[in-house]
Amino acid sequence: MSARYQCRDVPLGPPRRRALLALLLIRLGRVVPTTVLIEELWRDARPQQAVATLQSHISHLRRALAPAAGPGRSAILRHQAPGYVLELASDQVDAYRFEQLFSTGRRLLAGRNPLAAREHLTRALTLWHGSPYAEFLTHPSLADESTRLEQMRLTALESSAEAGLLLGRTAEVVAELEREVRQHPARERMVGHLMTALFRSGRQAEALKMYECTRSYLVEEFGVDTSADLQQLHTALLRQELGSQCAPGVPGGPVPPGAAAAPRQAGTTMSGTAPRPPAEPAVCVEEVSDDRKHRQSDRSTVPLPSPNEPAVSPRLIGRERELNLLVAAMAGTAAGRGHLACVLGFSGLGKTHLVMELVQRLRALDENIETIRSSSFSGEGVPPYWLWTQVLRRLSAARPEAFRAAAAPFGALLTPLLLSLIHI
Repeated sequence: MSARYQCRDVPLGPPRRRALLALLLIRLGRVVPTTVLIEELWRDARPQQAVATLQSHISHLRRALAPAAGPGRSAILRHQAPGYVLELASDQVDAYRFEQLFSTGRRLLAGRNPLAAREHLTRALTLWHGSPYAEFLTHPSLADESTRLEQMRLTALESSAEAGLLLGRTAEVVAELEREVRQHPARERMVGHLMTALFRSGRQAEALKMYECTRSYLVEEFGVDTSADLQQLHTALLRQELGSQCAPGVPGGPVPPGAAAAPRQAGTTMSGTAPRPPAEPAVCVEEVSDDRKHRQSDRSTVPLPSPNEPAVSPRLIGRERELNLLVAAMAGTAAGRGHLACVLGFSGLGKTHLVMELVQRLRALDENIETIRSSSFSGEGVPPYWLWTQVLRRLSAARPEAFRAAAAPFGALLTPLLLSLIHI
């Protein structure tokens, strides 16, 4: 991690001091209690004078960052009981600038403005210089943030490619996606965009070969076939039916010219329709391997269909019953009955793919859906309720006002686990 001011590098000091700045950055503008900083910086290896050592690091960081505050302004790193707060404008932090440009680009793409969307998404992607917080992956909260930002980067790349295809910039899309697809072969939306770009560039054999490689990878690694969308695209390529626009069903692809846009489900926001209500139901799905050594959850805050609405076309082969059970749980959540659904099975049976398909159903209703993932391993050293602590931290960052209001009545219960969230 690095800091720059007026085109000059700002010396941040040793790794622990840089980690301290990173822990404050991911909670920009929020008070981080001293106890939380000490726990996350040292865990079981804390020094005897931990508070004094932390104050020393804070003092050095405050001096290093002083020029960024500007003349006549108070320090951007200051004490506020029960801890410290870093106060920077969001446009002074690349990660926050990226998220702002990413969100704007996605809205523009949804509004059928591919030129402006691609401009914003390209600007967002140019802010990336390596992996964020890569040097702090031993710190769980920073590792989680690194993973979240990387997933957003890949989604931004896919959305930028979609806009590029709409604009006819196939050569650019091929150049942007070839390396990324090799590194992320399971991202079918990205594969579909690259296949489309290759086909329109006159490289039909390569597009078809890419499909076969993707299919073989998914079967060998996860025991599942490609999604129905990618299969439909493959069929369109074989029949030479893919014109200058994305074919219907391409993962994340646009609606072809002249085709009527599918009506959106109730609860999504469109011009001329009622806005989304502020309180949105949520459903949590927990994926658990048979030996309980690895757990992963997806928590998605979305508007949900009523039980009487027509089901979305299935895209998962052989797991429709399980998928329908999860969809029924979501419908119950929409009616105000919360659910916890656990997906159990041996490694390689496709638990992750099932959860991903569930998320895709939600995204069919609202492409701005927020999916929150967390993981935990059994054994010594894992904090109690660590999986859910991560979920709540993500929710506090994604929807701070709503989280503050929802968590207020449960402060006494959550304080031992989520000190950094209760004092926001």
